[in-house]
Amino acid sequence: MNKSTIKLLLVILAVAILGATYMYVFKPKQEDTNTVKAEADELEARYNELNAEKAHEAEYKAEIEENNKAFDEIIAYYPADLNQETETMFVKSLNKEKGVDKMDVLNATFSEDQVFYTLGGDGSGYECITNTIPISYEGSYEGIKSLIDYVDGYKYRMNISSMSIAYNSQEDIYTGSVIVNQYAIGGEDRVPDTVDVDVPKGVTNIFLGGGNAPKPTSSSHDEDEGEDIVSNHDASIVLNNAANDTGDGIIVSAGTTDISSADNKLVSVDLEIADGKAVFSIGSEELECDVDGNSFTIYVESSERVDGDDKNGVKLNISNDTDVAVFIKVVDDDSDSPRFSVGSKSGTVKVY
Repeated sequence: MNKSTIKLLLVILAVAILGATYMYVFKPKQEDTNTVKAEADELEARYNELNAEKAHEAEYKAEIEENNKAFDEIIAYYPADLNQETETMFVKSLNKEKGVDKMDVLNATFSEDQVFYTLGGDGSGYECITNTIPISYEGSYEGIKSLIDYVDGYKYRMNISSMSIAYNSQEDIYTGSVIVNQYAIGGEDRVPDTVDVDVPKGVTNIFLGGGNAPKPTSSSHDEDEGEDIVSNHDASIVLNNAANDTGDGIIVSAGTTDISSADNKLVSVDLEIADGKAVFSIGSEELECDVDGNSFTIYVESSERVDGDDKNGVKLNISNDTDVAVFIKVVDDDSDSPRFSVGSKSGTVKVY
């Protein structure tokens, strides 16, 4: 081989070495460099984005706190579960003994709970629960309206999905059925409501009451069914049609002092007996009188209703933690739709 051939071979070898170096060393390094640069550019863009959001950190935290508060307020509108104890107490609260808003629940059926949605979606969130309570009832027109208002304004979320109403004109009473839908949201941090249903099941002597029940009181008023209260009483309540021409439809008086209401509706009158005083109140109006001895008598002079638009009436709520017994004589009340009724009460109360 001559020198020219050797030089040519050396040149070819050098070119081959350079090509191999480029292909297997330089090019991969360049690709790695480009990849790292692209990642660096992407990270830098992400850094700039996060840095821009960092400037709004306080604003975002305030929004998160506000949204959490709004979420908690909505969650609080629903009970943690739908146990039958609270359902039973709800149905019981629909009953109204008598008066213009009379309502008797004849039958109620409790259904099984159904989970219809999970907040969070991964099984670790809140479970949204529902069930229905079909109820059959009997009551007055005002009682039906009160039932609807009560369900609509109940402390927890529920609604009426259907309702039927039938009117018996001879007895002036309404019957029908209503289906109430209940809703609850359960979760690990939610505490179900509890109801105290541990009440006495019976008494040793049915004539003496039981537990903390006030003892029945024998009185001279019993001899004539309270007729003596008409002429000799501590306070009086006059009930007439609110549209009458003689004055307000509801007048509560003691001696020469009185409070009244001209509203054509069922009005709550509260009576509190304490420290030798009896205080009547209608809204912000108050009437105070002395309590002498161990009894307090009230004469209720009522009247027949004029027509279907005559809604005037009184629900007397009595708060009495003393030994004073309250005796009430009601005269001339409407037999079909009484104007007078006793609502909540404590202490000994007897109505003639």
